[in-house]
Amino acid sequence: MKRIFAGTGLIAVALLTGQTQALAAQELTRMGGFVLSAWAGGAANSDLQRTRARADWLGIDGRPNTRFFERRLTAATSMSYGAGLAYWVDQWWGVRLRGSVAPSHLQIAVSERETAGIPFDTAVTGPNRYNSIRVWTYDAQLLVRLPISPGRRVAPFGFLGAGRVEYESTEAGRLPPEAAVTFVRDPRPARFAGVAGLGAAVPLQWENLALSFELSVHALRTPVERVFGSRLLGENIEVTTSSVSPSSEPVTLTTHVQLLIGCSWFFR
Repeated sequence: MKRIFAGTGLIAVALLTGQTQALAAQELTRMGGFVLSAWAGGAANSDLQRTRARADWLGIDGRPNTRFFERRLTAATSMSYGAGLAYWVDQWWGVRLRGSVAPSHLQIAVSERETAGIPFDTAVTGPNRYNSIRVWTYDAQLLVRLPISPGRRVAPFGFLGAGRVEYESTEAGRLPPEAAVTFVRDPRPARFAGVAGLGAAVPLQWENLALSFELSVHALRTPVERVFGSRLLGENIEVTTSSVSPSSEPVTLTTHVQLLIGCSWFFR
């Protein structure tokens, strides 16, 4: 009889302990109140503009050669840093202010397929590095908690909002001809943007601290709208770039993508 009571007692303790742990895990993944977050990660950008270019050079037989190709202006993939302050009205939805900066630089990308057979020259590909820029984002977001908790230790959520993206030129150095008009006229061109993304908070042993993961996409009208034709002289080649025209499929919409990891502090 004593063994039965002892076994029953152990089972009851185990059940209570498991229930307590489950309730504790559920409480840790419950949203509410103010949340302060800081992240670091990476940022990538789609094309800011595309232009048609023509390469002219003399072959080894002395005959003139001509090849057309496309030059794509973009901001290079780089590190990104951000911070945000959120307020969860209840466990299902909240609002947030978030900002970030991505130190990058302008670059020209060309297709290897289109430039195959053209002598290698920086007039075709551009130098390894143009002006440094910083891509700033400032957002106001609506947060929505997803009704799932994988492993009872993850609190996933989505967000949607609007903000402003600025491309700040940080030095008076070389500019690609495609970007010269834009950044000479305004060293910090900006556009309003829509932002959407997914995130997750993973509570740590400390009650108020959690790991935070976020993937976000900013969509905006490209700041590089006007491009004038230019003539680039290389060692043995000449490249003529055209202005933006319908025939070269100009870019009207560009995106800024961030993948971030950091920590969030819950003011419970």
